[in-house]
Amino acid sequence: MGESNRRGTTELRTTKAKRRSRLKWMIPLGVVLLAGLAVGVWYFGGLGTDKKEKAATEDHSKHDHGDSKKKDEVKKPEQPTIVKPYWRLTKSPPVTSEPVGLNFRFADHKTEEVITDYELYHEKKMHTIVVSKDLRDFFHYHPEMAADGMFNVNMDLKRATTYKIFVDARSKSQGWINEYAEVIVREPEVVAKHKDPKTAPPAPPLDPPNLVVNDKETMTVEGKKISLSATDLKVGKEANLTFTFKDAASGADVTDLQPYLGAVGHVILVSEDTSEYIHTHPIDDKQRGPKASFSAIFEKEGKYKLWGEFQHQGKRLVVPFVIDVKK
Repeated sequence: MGESNRRGTTELRTTKAKRRSRLKWMIPLGVVLLAGLAVGVWYFGGLGTDKKEKAATEDHSKHDHGDSKKKDEVKKPEQPTIVKPYWRLTKSPPVTSEPVGLNFRFADHKTEEVITDYELYHEKKMHTIVVSKDLRDFFHYHPEMAADGMFNVNMDLKRATTYKIFVDARSKSQGWINEYAEVIVREPEVVAKHKDPKTAPPAPPLDPPNLVVNDKETMTVEGKKISLSATDLKVGKEANLTFTFKDAASGADVTDLQPYLGAVGHVILVSEDTSEYIHTHPIDDKQRGPKASFSAIFEKEGKYKLWGEFQHQGKRLVVPFVIDVKK
């Protein structure tokens, strides 16, 4: 199966996109969408994105907190570099009964030279975040790069639904690279019953996230009680997200959190409609509990689901919360 790219066969269609939209690659019947193009081919299996979606954003406030006297000014997060993406499913169409393999790489959008000069970014050259569109499922992968700049990730996607894949990396020549794709995963029996090669098997129903704000609650994960204090949740402001850790059995403060991917923790936030993506790091890397604080800048109001990732006594802790950002 060949790669999807800007100069594909006659089956491919291309459209121009604005600076803050993604290449959008559309595959009729199984849609692959990426930052700025729409591409059509059915048997590619179901990668895609919403044409109305704008570029994802990342918060780097730990590096630039700004002048404290300018608290009322609207802040803008860093914007990703425009690149030319290539995506390819290793088997199509994807099904729940086996891992979903995806190959991808990126090229300079002007020269089309494949990007290979990735930097170690929190101990990895590539972070691949996968969430289901209903935001029930969350995965964080770190695929390795081949000599030709290609990454391969095998995703354990067990539900018949649509998943969104965000890639997050830094290149010496390009800066921050943040692209996305969508993949539709079906039950194998649905695919087996579908006999028409000109059409895609029926897509599974897409349930809405129905997020319920719970940032005042306490989560229990791996024997730890974890609470969240979220303040200044307004568009354009620097919000503060502080996690507090206690031992569930004794109630004692946890003060020996271990570094996870080079930091005390990481926080991924995705908006309810999955159009906004934020990956933020700790304000103070020296924190080891009982508190761990992060900051984030939001460009869009609404509900966000977040996943805090931490490590304690060799175990990875993933802590989900839902917050509501006001205008």
